[in-house]
Amino acid sequence: MQLKPLLTSLLSTALLCASAQTPLSPGDIAFTGLNSTNNTVNDFVNTPQSEVNREFSFVLLKAVTAGTTIFFTDFGWRTDAQAFQTANACGASTGAVSDGVVRWQADGPLAYGTQIVIRSVSSPKANVGSATGTQATYNSSVTPPLQYITLASPGETVFAFTGTLAAPTLLGAICANPGGWAATLNNCDFQPTASSLPNVLNNALNGNRNYAFAVLPPSGSGYCMRLKPTVTIGADAAAARATIYTAANWESNGSASAYTLTTNSSVLPVTYGKISAVVSNNRLSVNWETVAETNCKQYNVEASVDGIRWIPIATVSSKAPGGNSSGVISYNIDLNLPGISFAFGGLIALLLALPHKRKYTWLAVVSLSIVFIACNKNNNGTGVDSNTRFFIRIGQQDIDGHTSYSKVFEAVTK
Repeated sequence: MQLKPLLTSLLSTALLCASAQTPLSPGDIAFTGLNSTNNTVNDFVNTPQSEVNREFSFVLLKAVTAGTTIFFTDFGWRTDAQAFQTANACGASTGAVSDGVVRWQADGPLAYGTQIVIRSVSSPKANVGSATGTQATYNSSVTPPLQYITLASPGETVFAFTGTLAAPTLLGAICANPGGWAATLNNCDFQPTASSLPNVLNNALNGNRNYAFAVLPPSGSGYCMRLKPTVTIGADAAAARATIYTAANWESNGSASAYTLTTNSSVLPVTYGKISAVVSNNRLSVNWETVAETNCKQYNVEASVDGIRWIPIATVSSKAPGGNSSGVISYNIDLNLPGISFAFGGLIALLLALPHKRKYTWLAVVSLSIVFIACNKNNNGTGVDSNTRFFIRIGQQDIDGHTSYSKVFEAVTK
């Protein structure tokens, strides 16, 4: 009987481990656009669009769990030390007095290929997840209103990182300054848009892994730039970065006219329309539409009770002739919920039928295994019924065998 509290504690620990932030490394995100001019065209909150702001966009090149946090900053990177500048380092108005920090956080599990736009100057917002200003610029703190990542014209450098500003793990960067990376930048220098290239993101030092982008598009303007909407990427992150950070795949303008930044997964081989999942009478129905398919072989539908551990529940062949289509195609699966087997749930149910003493002994052993597996991210799942909250994602497999995932969405119970 004393094992019951232990079992409860172990299961709680497993759940906490499964909910931890996704570890991120250089190259796990890539920037896809930047507008260094005030505009309303990317106002995804108000109808009609009315909020004036500036923004940048990026794409996830690794699936992340709910609560995963990434920081963004326009602080310049120094050449006198491998670190960001600080404000008023050598007296008033020296160093990074016009730079700030914005925190982005995933509000649910997000798939590889999810594109996010952050409006960053004042009252930061994100079209996916949430954005919060965590460090206002020094000059706006002295003379409000508060500003964060100002994206000063004619072109700013923006970094993505985890950790802290003083001890960051850099994930990527975009340099939209027409002068490119600065050859020298000391902590005392006041250069609102300048930044040097950190060693960890330097192609010449990291095996050409394309962690940072500083090649301006042909027009040479750093005001407004974006990855062309027609450019597609596959499921391989290294190949995706190489495609994204190729200058010919970008467009820019010299008129300071803002671009609409991509707010869906159009970079993936399939463009999705409506997607939904409904639980009713112990059955799961998943419906989705595609408005474009390229070299598509099949769809692998996966389910999860926590957005972290996934199991395949159905495979549907593409209806597009030869895997290619430019019209709307509808798909559907309808499954009996009790038939969806999550291994841990079935194993625990079996152990509950054991004799009293052996039951709790073995449950403790299984719980220890769950904790170990959960914390090492090789989880196997739990049981599902009509009362379970769970998530769905659709893996599109192309003819070459690559798989790209849709956004993650929650099943609605009726």
